[in-house]
Amino acid sequence: MRVLILGAKGGVGKSVISLLVSISLAKEGKKVLVVDRDINGYISYLAGIRGYGLLSSVIDNVESEYLVDVTLDDFSFSVLKFYGDGVRLFEDVKKLEAHEVRSEISRRYREILGQGFEYVIYDNRGMVFPSDLDMKLEIETYRSLNPMDPSQWIFVSSAIKPDLDVTMDYSKRLWEKWREKLQVLSKYLVINMFSQVENIKIDFNRLEEEYELVTVFPFIEELFQFSGEIKNIPREEHRLTELVKKLI
Repeated sequence: MRVLILGAKGGVGKSVISLLVSISLAKEGKKVLVVDRDINGYISYLAGIRGYGLLSSVIDNVESEYLVDVTLDDFSFSVLKFYGDGVRLFEDVKKLEAHEVRSEISRRYREILGQGFEYVIYDNRGMVFPSDLDMKLEIETYRSLNPMDPSQWIFVSSAIKPDLDVTMDYSKRLWEKWREKLQVLSKYLVINMFSQVENIKIDFNRLEEEYELVTVFPFIEELFQFSGEIKNIPREEHRLTELVKKLI
């Protein structure tokens, strides 16, 4: 099962939601791989990865430990730094036009996927599309091994109306064009970093017509400013229990 964490913009906490979903699934005994496709590699950093991601390693022809296992309590999951080496990403993606680069990335990625993960969670940068060069390569590689695996999409937005509006527009565009091609079962929405102090009114009726489930995740300062090791992250995954049940 592919679970994509998506958003129309950065800074809305997609990486935190990705990590908490992954922890929740691993706690349920699922074999989980987190694929870090955030431009800054936040999850990879928390997992202790300091070298280049898979993409940059291939392009620069250097060795790097871009895949690690993370153990929490009595369960574990894996983290793959697909990329996350800053703004060089945009130049690196252009180099995917070279056949030898695409082939080597695909080969290494297939080896990782061959470990038999039940859930692959993708933490994406903002406003990505399956037609993007890097996304296209990843999708083609995955589907060459698991052509029948379905996907589920989780969109993340702040509670501010302009952010919700652009997120809804983005999710509709993806859903209409790619749902059938990529065998997407459902789409969900997480309204993240919500603060009642701001007195923001949300039209839940409108949102619930668009998404199978709408989850409100509160602003927790210790969580959203966290920069330590994953084992010490504030354990707030219980706030996503209903969402994770849908994924299972």
